[in-house]
Parts: sequence; structure tokens; C-alpha cells
Amino acid sequence: FWFALVIVVQVFLVYLLADTLKLVLLPVYRKNKERWRNHESRFVLGTIAAVAVYSIAIIVSNTWSLRIREATVTLPPAAVELDGLRIVHIGDVQGDGRTNQEIIGHFVKTINSLKPDIVLFAGDLITSGERYISSTASLMGEIEAAHGKIAAVGDHDVFSNKKRVMEELASSGFRIAEDTTLTVRVKEKRIAVTLATYTYRQRPGSEKLERAAREATGADLKIFLVHQPAESLVTFAQKHGYHCFAA
Repeated sequence: FWFALVIVVQVFLVYLLADTLKLVLLPVYRKNKERWRNHESRFVLGTIAAVAVYSIAIIVSNTWSLRIREATVTLPPAAVELDGLRIVHIGDVQGDGRTNQEIIGHFVKTINSLKPDIVLFAGDLITSGERYISSTASLMGEIEAAHGKIAAVGDHDVFSNKKRVMEELASSGFRIAEDTTLTVRVKEKRIAVTLATYTYRQRPGSEKLERAAREATGADLKIFLVHQPAESLVTFAQKHGYHCFAA
């Protein structure tokens, strides 16, 4: 379905551009209408073939390849002792029949090779249904983090079975919660991780967010973790003095 949708959208954009050029160059097009019609079918078929090959190649590359992006975060003065702390932020594992155990296993080994102190998971354990919840959560349980693993709830977790996803992740060693703040202590410093469930179906009210922000008060390092990076949440995190926004 998604492959077909991407191909249709891309082809539509190409034809929209072609028809726009027809309108812009209408006098020229009218003079060469018959010639264009002789080549139009080949243009249509060629475009569909080219877009299909390109789109599928990009989708496959983006879906089954793993890229690591490193970023350095400036620590606030109160947390300078945490210099060198390694946080690995992951999301959208989406275990299913295609993102299978072999692929997820490689993903887990790559995470462990980074030797994380803390792992933050932004949600979406599985793609849909409940078939792959246990197996994917079990593999995620093999992730090793010196100071713990924390997870937020994602869209697909809500679409499938949020309660079961949360239970399975908790059984696999993740601390997972909704619209609250969890604390991690490293080198006698308090790291507050505020978790917000912001998805298509479920969003926290201002009261829940304000309460979670109050729970983070006084922390040496404040992190806001959510699945969907809504602009309103970014503004909220800035307003309440969070040092890092992960989504």
C-alpha cells in the first residue's frame, strides 16, 4: 500500500508539472499537438517505470538501512560533571513481517556497540496488530544501557494495543510511562526525562503537561521525550527550561 501510494504521488507531481508546462507553452503545444500525442503514451509509461524504480529503491534503502547520527549537546552549568554521557535516542522500530527479528537484532547490536549510558525510545514498537509485540519487545530487551532505558508511547503502539506494548516493554527492562517525568541519577546528578504521549489519537492536556514539567523542577539536566515533535511541545519545552528535546 505505502509503496503504491508513494509511486502514485510522485507520478502525479511529474504529470502536474508536465500539464503546467502545457498551459505555459500553450501556443507551442497547439502547433505540435499531434507530434506530442504520438509520444505521449511512451512518456507516460516511461515516467511510471522510472518513478517506480526510483521510489522503490529509495524506500527499500531508507527502510532497511541503518544510519547513525551523532550530535553533541551543550550541558548546563549544573550538569558539567555529566560530560561524556552517551545518550542513544531511537524510535519507530515498527517490528512486523518485513522488519523481522534478523533486522531488529542487527539494530540492537548496533545500539549496544555505541555503549550507551541511557537509551531513549520515542515509541512505535510495532507496525500494527499484536502479533509482533512480544517478539519485538523481547529483542529490545537485549539493549544494554548503563543507567537504564526509557520509552514513550507512539502512534502505532496506540493503534495496536497500547496497554500490552507498555507491559511488554516494561518486562524487557524499559521504564515507560505517559505524561509524567522519570528520574535517572548519574554521578549524583539528577536527569529528568519528561514523557508525553502525543499521537494522532491521544494528546495530553495542558494540565498533565504542566504537572509533568513541575516534576522536572530542580533537575540538573532536563529532557523532553515524545513521539510526535509538535511545534507546541517544542515551545512548551523551551518555556519550561528543558535542555534537550527528543522525538
